[in-house]
Amino acid sequence: IVPRVEGIDNHLEAFEPFHGLLLVEGEDVQPESYNSDYSSLTPEERAKVDSKFAGDTLVDPVKDKLEMKLVRTCVERGLPVLAICRGSQILNVVYGGDLYLDVETQLGNEVVHYDAANYDNHRHLIRIERETPLEEWFGTSEALVNSYHHCGIRSLAPRFRPLALAPDGLVEGFYDPQFYDISAGKFLVGLQFHPERMQDIEAHLADEPAVFDHPACKAPYREFVTAVKVRANVPMKHEFETLEEAIGFSGPPLQRVKAFNGRAYASHHGATNAISLLDPSAFVRVMDLKEKLNYESGLLDLRTGRKRQLLSTPAIA
Repeated sequence: IVPRVEGIDNHLEAFEPFHGLLLVEGEDVQPESYNSDYSSLTPEERAKVDSKFAGDTLVDPVKDKLEMKLVRTCVERGLPVLAICRGSQILNVVYGGDLYLDVETQLGNEVVHYDAANYDNHRHLIRIERETPLEEWFGTSEALVNSYHHCGIRSLAPRFRPLALAPDGLVEGFYDPQFYDISAGKFLVGLQFHPERMQDIEAHLADEPAVFDHPACKAPYREFVTAVKVRANVPMKHEFETLEEAIGFSGPPLQRVKAFNGRAYASHHGATNAISLLDPSAFVRVMDLKEKLNYESGLLDLRTGRKRQLLSTPAIA
């Protein structure tokens, strides 16, 4: 966590190494950061917005500067970025997009994007764009999402593609299709809604197990963390029913495959992609692989086709 401290943006090296960036909610992005048309609001409209959203319209230039520096640094390095709520607005502004200062005033009230009286339980419809990660996660063309914002994306930065739109046309999520490949550690996504808060509030307040609106609510965070682990070379485990399935795994190339209690397991370290044997005593013979690697048993290196020596003690590479 990078603290909000004056001048901290000049000392980001103190937080090295970092392997990804998660941006979250906060005050409005200061209008001076983008092509604002604040002057198009009448004095009465400005006063109404400032009064209704007093806690948000008190902008924080220090936080804006820090987060914009973090975005540029991480994206230039090719690190995964997940931007939620205000974070998505920051991400959009950094790359040339702009915002509505107040959605209801400037776009209209066809869709309620902020409901103080029903804060955590409020939902509105989004229409999910086809052939996008969001469609893959939700498996549907529409969904109900929470909404806590009065600002919103007016024009999307050129590098981004929409993930979903509200019925009033407001962008509710976006990503960079040129920088989205989980297996390579690429992830650049902005969401206006909060998937982690789309759950039964009463259960949450009672400290009971989370009951999410949709199983896909966990997906953006899971995929983001997976991309970060790839970048950081942190071991990740995959379970397969058969070695053939493991060999056909669509992730990074696997160097070694092993069978454990009749199942194949795999873990990879980003570029090194090592697979280790958890329990050599449970290693089982691998049959029907002659067509692929011409071996009948052993620990196999898929790049060289050579058998690896079994580990003498349980280990995870």
